[in-house]
Amino acid sequence: MVPDAPQLAFIYGSREVLWSGIVRGLFVDKGVIRDALIRCDQLIRERLGWSLQTVFTAQQFADEEVHESALTALQIALTEGIAI
Repeated sequence: MVPDAPQLAFIYGSREVLWSGIVRGLFVDKGVIRDALIRCDQLIRERLGWSLQTVFTAQQFADEEVHESALTALQIALTEGIAI
């Protein structure tokens, strides 16, 4: 009998701290995470009217709406980068 394969789960908190310099660097590095952030940036620009990339570059996370959306985008990008 073969045991079931372990299941992978990602659990993120909604009050995590955004890493200042590291997040900014994710837009510079090429790869899956950057591509996911760019897609999130496009959606945020269209629907919320601000730029994820600008917020990450300027490290302006004080506004709750910006913080939550930026954190969610980062979590999506990191998950996509790990899951590949």
